[in-house]
Order: sequence, then structure tokens, then C-alpha cells
Amino acid sequence: MKRLLACFLYPLSLWLMTWPAVAQTPDQVALLDKGTAAPPFTVRGLDGEHLELALMRGKVVVLNFWFIACPPCRIEMPQLNKLVDSFAGKNVVFIGFSPDSSQELRGFVSETQFKYTIVPNSTTVAQKYGVRGAPTHVVIDKEGKVHWIGYGALEDPVEELGKIIKEVL
Repeated sequence: MKRLLACFLYPLSLWLMTWPAVAQTPDQVALLDKGTAAPPFTVRGLDGEHLELALMRGKVVVLNFWFIACPPCRIEMPQLNKLVDSFAGKNVVFIGFSPDSSQELRGFVSETQFKYTIVPNSTTVAQKYGVRGAPTHVVIDKEGKVHWIGYGALEDPVEELGKIIKEVL
């Protein structure tokens, strides 16, 4: 029992330290509603790619807020990779925001495949999106508006997120 509790508390404590939005009171965290403009961001991916939400108009944008020490995040990655494959060439952009450093993420992706474009050191973007836990998924429509937000791991990301993406394609 102690081992199980430790397995849960350790990742939770890491997460609480790396996502400052969690430590804020609910009135300090901007929670997004369906139909509201998605908060803008301009960032660099782990591979150096320039990513700016405003330049993605006309595409569906799928965001995943996650971190390396999050077991549910890691469990759903193979299914998220299948989701990326199923929408290849269909004007859908997949971006994974992590508070982890570039160095930590490079080590992680050298051993674990994740087909989302990964953005390191993403605490500021997570705060803008009101992220309260990981994983958090956000689907932004072609006009740059929030279409859907999901908190927590998805049972079947291919089916659940796939259906939501198809609604706005």
C-alpha cells in the first residue's frame, strides 16, 4: 500500500512543483469556455520549429499538456501517436506542452516516441490555458476558438479526440 501511495504522491508532487497554475486559487486561473478565443502563444518546439497560434488559422490545433513524470500522460501516448497518424495530411496540428526542460525531453523522446510537436518549458502557456492537471487536452477550431477541453487521461484518445477533431475539420 505504501509503495502504491508513493507511486501516486511522487508524480503528483513533481507536477505541483512544475505547473504553477495549480497553486493558484480558482479565481486566478483563467478557465476557458467553448467558443472563446484561444489564448495566443508564440513558442519554439524541441526541434527548434517556430510555433505561433495566429499562423495556424485555417487548421485544427490539438494541444496536450503533459509532463514526463505523469503516468497517465505516458500511458496515453501510443494512442495519441495513432491519432496523429490518422489525421496525417488533414490540416490538423498536434502540439504537446511540457514544463520539463529541453534536455530532459530530449532524453525522454530518445526512448519514447511521441509524435506531437513538443514544446519544453511551457508553464506560461499552461497558465494561459488554465491547466489544472495533466494530461489536459484542448481542441482549437480553424477560427482560433476553443472547441473542447478535456481534463485527465482519455480512455480511448483515438475515438474520443478523433470524434471531436472531425467535428471541426
